[in-house]
Amino acid sequence: MRLQIEDVLYRLSQDAWTIDFVQMSGAVEPKRRKDKPVGKTLLFSGGADSLAAALEFAGEPLQLISHKTYNMATDASQKGLAAFLSENGYSLPHAQIFVSSRDGGPTDLKHAEEEAREPAPLFF
Repeated sequence: MRLQIEDVLYRLSQDAWTIDFVQMSGAVEPKRRKDKPVGKTLLFSGGADSLAAALEFAGEPLQLISHKTYNMATDASQKGLAAFLSENGYSLPHAQIFVSSRDGGPTDLKHAEEEAREPAPLFF
């Protein structure tokens, strides 16, 4: 099991991992109380499938989350379909969130980029 986990971590991160399992004394953590879900989140791409899913689940609490990109057509589609839903009586909150692995974007976030390497072979 250890080798399989190390292989997966290497595949995902391209970093060499060594995992050691050590038995330790202690008490089992108490079960956490799970809050009942209030609604659903729909990953809203701005395509026909997103619109169909929004219409299907609109009868229950639902929020729409979109990945904001630099693609103006995608941006316009996401905003347009969210507006269409709103204009037709569906009150669905919509958030566009920018996610990038590069410096910049709507924030001044800076971070280092790792070296590109050949992907590790998949062992499972």
